[in-house]
Amino acid sequence: MLAKMFTFVGRRGRGEFYIPPWADASFKMTQFYKIMKRVWFWSMVMFVTGSLMAQEGRIYGALKSPEGGAVEFANVVLYQAVDSSIVKVEPSDAAGKFAFAGLKEGV
Repeated sequence: MLAKMFTFVGRRGRGEFYIPPWADASFKMTQFYKIMKRVWFWSMVMFVTGSLMAQEGRIYGALKSPEGGAVEFANVVLYQAVDSSIVKVEPSDAAGKFAFAGLKEGV
């Protein structure tokens, strides 16, 4: 009896909702706009979250001597391009590798 009173709208299993047959077009559009507002809101949340997470950068490398060997435990300095101020200092490891992690955009 209940299935005859309501009309199925949407894909089965996801986002299904029922609209009574006596509902007019404005009611149906109101339901549509409510769903679209939710879709728009969550897509914007995901977009902004992804954009904020993408703001951190990383610089890495390895130091080699002119003979080709690794330069152990040397200090590697990262300077700001605008005014040559020091942003970060990291030591290289025993293999000569270094990494600057968690850098903001524009550094």
